[in-house]
Amino acid sequence: MSEAAIQREIIKWLREQGAYVYKAVGTAMAQVGTPDLLVCWQGQMVGIEVKVPGKDATAMQELEMKKIVAAGGRAMVAHSLVEVRRVL
Repeated sequence: MSEAAIQREIIKWLREQGAYVYKAVGTAMAQVGTPDLLVCWQGQMVGIEVKVPGKDATAMQELEMKKIVAAGGRAMVAHSLVEVRRVL
């Protein structure tokens, strides 16, 4: 499954659950390293970096996710919807 297909599956499920989802990458305002998805899940900010199985976040993506956690949010690398559901 491609990264785009995994993202679509995750976005669809999150929205069905009532979450707010913003796809940050690919926009003019996106900061380098910003997670692919910025989500408000049950009152908490969650950054989700989506990768195909076997791929990891870049150093810049890891740094941005650490900033999110330091600010009180949550962040994760997700290789599937199953991972997102398990973490959330």
